[in-house]
Amino acid sequence: MNSLCISTSQLECGVLVSIDDRNQYEVFNAQQTGELIQLIVHRLVHNQPIQQVIVDTGPGSYTGTRIGVAFAQGYARGLGLEWVGIRAWDILNILKPHHSTSVIAVKSGEVFALFSDQSIRSLPLSEIQNPFGYPCMNPQKYGGTTIEQRSYPQMMDWLLAMRTLAERGLGTQKLPEYYDQFSSSRL
Repeated sequence: MNSLCISTSQLECGVLVSIDDRNQYEVFNAQQTGELIQLIVHRLVHNQPIQQVIVDTGPGSYTGTRIGVAFAQGYARGLGLEWVGIRAWDILNILKPHHSTSVIAVKSGEVFALFSDQSIRSLPLSEIQNPFGYPCMNPQKYGGTTIEQRSYPQMMDWLLAMRTLAERGLGTQKLPEYYDQFSSSRL
């Protein structure tokens, strides 16, 4: 299926266009999301037939996630298509399947943690005893603590995992329960 995949919930953002199993993608910095997403999508799609719009629904950057979801919804609606939301946790579970706890760092020195019982909590990074064994999205330094770089999936792998989940019917048009759980002041 010809797909447009958009991920803007992390510090590194990306757009993937998959037409007849040929993939084109572009990666950009989250600080440029609002200015670049429309230009990048226009350049990559370039009048090719899109059948599905897939978007990363986070958790992650509060503003980045909202920009990506709003763009995906508007783009899909403008083309008369449905959009599919994919949770970051589900993407991590494809890329790092043997971890019982998934951790995604956010800008404020906190992490979102998804535990094996599917509960989600926002924790200060200092509460994570040893972040080095967990899959993390944004490798950053917070007060001298570094989240290990090697556990960071490459954006191309992230976007392809999104497409795979959508093809398996594991996406939804309903936004996840955590979407409004944490206020913008915390992200």
